[in-house]
Amino acid sequence: MTSVEEPFDYTQPTQPFEEATQVTQDDASQIASHQKPVGKLVWKRGSQISDHDVFLDSPVVVGRHRSCHIQITSSVSSNRHCTISASIDKDTKDYIVICEDLSSNGTFWNSKKIGKNQSVILAHGDVLEIKKGYYFTYLQLSRPREGSSGETSQ
Repeated sequence: MTSVEEPFDYTQPTQPFEEATQVTQDDASQIASHQKPVGKLVWKRGSQISDHDVFLDSPVVVGRHRSCHIQITSSVSSNRHCTISASIDKDTKDYIVICEDLSSNGTFWNSKKIGKNQSVILAHGDVLEIKKGYYFTYLQLSRPREGSSGETSQ
């Protein structure tokens, strides 16, 4: 038996965003109550692949500090390197996922430096990079139901 390791390339989505699952009323309720994620961060470091769910109004903190949701060991990463947060746009009712760069050495979004205390809106398939080998791909798992407010009463 031979083992062939093929490199994983998460820079391209496996399906176009337009084909992402639309959210039913039950799904919208689960998303609002943080039982179902809006998206997922998938990252690769060497041969290790991991993922972390992104929920509405629950920022994901990436950095060296032990309190971070995603801990990295890059020598150029900050204690709190960046945050990924999801919310609902009040005008369009779409999910908005934002990466805010908190670092001194930089977070790169699709090979462009974001800049300290600056933010970018993530789309399905976008790649974030922290130098010294950390690559994160954002995957949008769902989108609001057409005609839905995206919000549920609690």
